[in-house]
Amino acid sequence: MQKYYRRPHAEHAFSILEILVISLIMIVLGGAIVANYIKSYERAHAGKAVDYLNNMRNAQIICINETGGFNNNINVLKTFSPINSPDKYWNYTVPKVGATTFTLQATRATGKWKAGYITMIENGELAYYNAGGAKKSEWPPE
Repeated sequence: MQKYYRRPHAEHAFSILEILVISLIMIVLGGAIVANYIKSYERAHAGKAVDYLNNMRNAQIICINETGGFNNNINVLKTFSPINSPDKYWNYTVPKVGATTFTLQATRATGKWKAGYITMIENGELAYYNAGGAKKSEWPPE
């Protein structure tokens, strides 16, 4: 009669090395997912800032048509166009006003990219800058 040999139960378990490799892979993937989430979250906030800058730009266009000049006071611009209240993530200013030009700026108030900013000029062209003032191609400015 033939006897069947049964392996010890321990041979069916994972080794500590296999568990460590799987854990390391999960940590790396988790880190990549979190980093991607943070960037997409920041891009969403930048989208809100660009919307607000567009509203300010429209108010400037109405302002020049009604008064003959641009204005650097955001409260005055609110009388020409329904500009939503700024959010807690951005500070909005009109740093430059000329006879035929203006620059609008949204500066990041909180977070990793604090002091980075987005500018918009009269034709709607956007520019992105990091906290040091270096121009970047997109937001967030890596």
